[in-house]
Amino acid sequence: MKLLLDIAIPAITFVLLGAVGLDLRVEDFRRVARQPGVMLAGLLGPVLLLPLLALGLLALFRPWPAIAAGLLLIVASGVRLDLSQVESDPTEIHLSHAVG
Repeated sequence: MKLLLDIAIPAITFVLLGAVGLDLRVEDFRRVARQPGVMLAGLLGPVLLLPLLALGLLALFRPWPAIAAGLLLIVASGVRLDLSQVESDPTEIHLSHAVG
């Protein structure tokens, strides 16, 4: 298990991030420079807006404590709906977990 945690997971993460980086083009960076608000919204939205939305829903619906705790853990952990995959199959939504 130690080998997996110390070597395999960082190696797999390096390969995956390298593959994503190789797919970037100069136009991708130009688009970020032209529309920095989109990037900021994508980075700050989950950190600022999702917890506020979760607290609002909890105040509105007052669910059981276990459900409230689960909702807060999901929002805090970085698990999100990956809607970028919807183009391939509109009926399918993937859950993805932020690496880090």
